[in-house]
Amino acid sequence: MLETGDHAPEFQLADANGVCRDSRTLAGGGRALFVFYKASCPVCQLTSPFLDRLAHRSTLPVVFIAQDDPKVAARFNQQFGIFAAITLFDDKRYTVSNSFGIVSVPSIFLIEETGIIARAWAGFSREEMKALSEDAGQSIFTAEEMTRVPLYKPG
Repeated sequence: MLETGDHAPEFQLADANGVCRDSRTLAGGGRALFVFYKASCPVCQLTSPFLDRLAHRSTLPVVFIAQDDPKVAARFNQQFGIFAAITLFDDKRYTVSNSFGIVSVPSIFLIEETGIIARAWAGFSREEMKALSEDAGQSIFTAEEMTRVPLYKPG
C-alpha cells in the first residue's frame, strides 16, 4: 500500500451516472480524501458513516471508491447513510485499487494538491480519523462515540 510521502497516481473512474471523474478535478485544486471500500466489509461499514459526516461538515472533498458494482454501492450508501461523499467505481480488475497497492479495505488516503499522500492508513483507526477531522476543522465523533468506537479495527 502506498504510504505517507508517496506520490498518488492520477486516475479516472465513473460515478453512479456513468460520468468519468478525474482525481485531480475532484480535489478542486486542493486536498481530497480517497476511501477505498467494499460493501461487504464490516470495517468499511463502521468507518464510512464517519467519513461521510466529515464530507458533510467540511470543505474537504471525500471520495469513496467502491470495489463493487453501482447497484451494490447504492444499497450500501442507502443503508449506511452515505450522502455527502462522492462515490466512484473501480473496474472489475481493480486497476485503481492496485495502483494504490490496496491489500485490504478500507484504505484511506489524504492527498495534497501536489499529489503527495499526506496521510495513509488501512482499517478503522480512531486516532487517524480524529487527527483528520481536527485537521479539517470538524469533529466527526461525538463525545459519546469517542467512548464506544474502537481504537483500531483492521480491514
